[in-house]
Amino acid sequence: MKLPSTLKVIGSMAFRNCRSLTEVDLPHSVERIGLDAFMECSSLQSLTIPASVVDLYDRHSLPVFPHTDSGPYVIPEKCFAFYGCSSLSSIVVEEGNPVYDSRDNCNAIIRKEDNSLLFGCRSTVIPESASKIADYAFEGSSMESIVIPCGIDSVGTRAFAGCSKLEEVIVEASYPPAVPYRSDSFSQGAGIFPTYGSLTKILLPNAFAEVYQYAWGWSEYKDLFVDSDTARGIDGNISWVLDKETGKLVISGNGPMKDELITPDWRPGGPWI
Repeated sequence: MKLPSTLKVIGSMAFRNCRSLTEVDLPHSVERIGLDAFMECSSLQSLTIPASVVDLYDRHSLPVFPHTDSGPYVIPEKCFAFYGCSSLSSIVVEEGNPVYDSRDNCNAIIRKEDNSLLFGCRSTVIPESASKIADYAFEGSSMESIVIPCGIDSVGTRAFAGCSKLEEVIVEASYPPAVPYRSDSFSQGAGIFPTYGSLTKILLPNAFAEVYQYAWGWSEYKDLFVDSDTARGIDGNISWVLDKETGKLVISGNGPMKDELITPDWRPGGPWI
């Protein structure tokens, strides 16, 4: 589908449920894309965000919602422009975009301001420089595995919900990434990982399963925890890698490094447990 070269705004829900749409050519004139503009375009395979796009959460084109019994209607962050595009395997943000990027050919959309991964697909490789996985970032993706690098300090609500083909999650951080209270980041149910489906393994840094067992949002899935051969961590400008087989610890970077981390329930954890 080719859009007019003078188009500046794609309105909310403009192409919602266009399930036969396989490709779209976004013109370089587009500046804002409305909430759920391409929601559930389940056959869309590739996506290129022009350098001109500065708003993927545009709310200006939304209709006026009435007040509810509890106050004004609140639009959830779930309403992302490309929510439900489950067939996507390629995501590129053009160079020069002032707000977003797809650094390191990660096949995802990263917000530069806070290094949050806003939206990913089945072939996403989360970059080491990303610090957050946003709410609903991978919801409904057809991915089979994902690596959460040690730089990630939080995983948003329902970030991996509906990933029915997800079999393995590899977490590199020794300190458990924060999970929102009552979140279901990996699930369609009450916890962060699905209580049903294909997920069979959560690979954790060697010797740190006990730390995760006491962390909010992770502890209830201890039966899926498996120790990896290495442990990694980032503490400010310092990074470290511990090899299980050789017992070798490699520390790189400059600056102070904490000798202890505290898990959410105040049990000690970190590189020196």
